[in-house]
Amino acid sequence: LYLQVVGELTSHEACEQQVVFPALRASVPAAGTDMVTCLDQHDEINSLLDEMRGLDPSCYGFMKRTSALILELQSHFVEEEELFGRLRVALDPAELADLARRARAAKACSPAFPPAVRTAAVTPGS
Repeated sequence: LYLQVVGELTSHEACEQQVVFPALRASVPAAGTDMVTCLDQHDEINSLLDEMRGLDPSCYGFMKRTSALILELQSHFVEEEELFGRLRVALDPAELADLARRARAAKACSPAFPPAVRTAAVTPGS
């Protein structure tokens, strides 16, 4: 289950960073600060996943990090839904369809495991 969750989250992150966030920057420039919050949440999620990778799934530490991961994901998804709602308003149906096509392609080519921490700081305009 852990590996399945990792795969889903990795493709989710790849899709956002390669397709969704650039579209958001171009269409909703005021969303920059909220995007940075989402990227910071990605870092926290990736750090938890990385810590969990080295633990025995039956140990208390793994379960504790699983609980933290669930809380982090819930917060992250709430933040994203607000951002994505703004993007849906900013784009017309053809642009949304193209965005969905490109997002599916990014998901299909995502790495097996996300980086634990981004190496370069991401700013709203980058």
